Formats: sequence, C-alpha cells, structure tokens
Amino acid sequence: MITLVTSNAEKLKELRTIMSGVELEMRSIDTPEIQSMDLEEIVRAKARSAFEAVGGPVIVEDVSFEVAAVGGMPGPFIKWWNKAAGYESLLVLCRHTDDWRATARCGSAYFDGTRLEYAEAAVHGRLTEKSGGEGFGFDFYFIPDGYDQTFAELGNEIKNRISHRGRSLRTLREKL
Repeated sequence: MITLVTSNAEKLKELRTIMSGVELEMRSIDTPEIQSMDLEEIVRAKARSAFEAVGGPVIVEDVSFEVAAVGGMPGPFIKWWNKAAGYESLLVLCRHTDDWRATARCGSAYFDGTRLEYAEAAVHGRLTEKSGGEGFGFDFYFIPDGYDQTFAELGNEIKNRISHRGRSLRTLREKL
C-alpha cells in the first residue's frame, strides 16, 4: 500500500485512474512546503516530509503553472496565487499583454525511506475564459496545445491521458 499525501480528494480519483494496479490510500497531512521556484526541489522535500509523517511509502506531487504574461509566474505558487488573486486575475494580465501562453508542469515523487524516484512532465497551451466541465483548479481555464477545449471540457479520460499530471505519474509508475 502506498499513501498519496494530499488534501485534494479529486487528485486521488485521478491517481487511481492513471496509476491503475497500484494500491493507493489518501492521507491529508499538512506537510511543510519549501518556497522555491524549482519544482523538483519542492517535490523532493515534500516526499521526505510526507514519509516522516506517514512512516511508510508515499507518493506526492505538486504543480507549477507558468503564465508567459507574468514572466512564468505564478509557477509553483499557483495555489497561493489562486487564493490571493484568483485565476481571473491571470486573464486580466493576459488581456493586457495579449500573451495567453501557459505551461502546466507536474512533478511527482515516490519515497519509501530509502528510494526516492522523481518524474516531471509539462504540457504547453494557453489560457482562456472560464469554461464548464469536469476538473479542478486551472482545468477550466487551460487549453492544451493541439486542442480547442480546456482540460475541463475534454473530460477526465482525455485529460488524464494528455495532462501534465497524467504523464508525470505514468513516468513515475514506470520507474517503480
């Protein structure tokens, strides 16, 4: 059994689909998160902290959402940005610069006290006005390159196949 350490139950649903065959349980543990623009550094530290709290094998992940109109920010601070200013504020900045490009990046890690495996994947795309559909976070605002719908509009099956999180976690599963 591997413990997914997250406070987001939607992530557990995604991970169970993406990592089929891996037995996962979820624990919501408030792990300290280092402040860094380096996603790998954040995720590796988070994995070690989560392992200490759980006392057994863990999987953690974190996301960086890089918006060209803001010089790559908010990056790994996207959760904080959303709470402080909301995703709509990013649209205002995109309108102002007429630059809608964005990159969604996910770093995921497994740690069992000895072995630490890290995987990362990115999806390039663009921001758009909020749309309906399935998902959470910026899924309602992000259109991946090669598509004309947001992650939310594409639905979970397609999203999990092409998303930053899906690709990162499949790479992590291969490493395990």
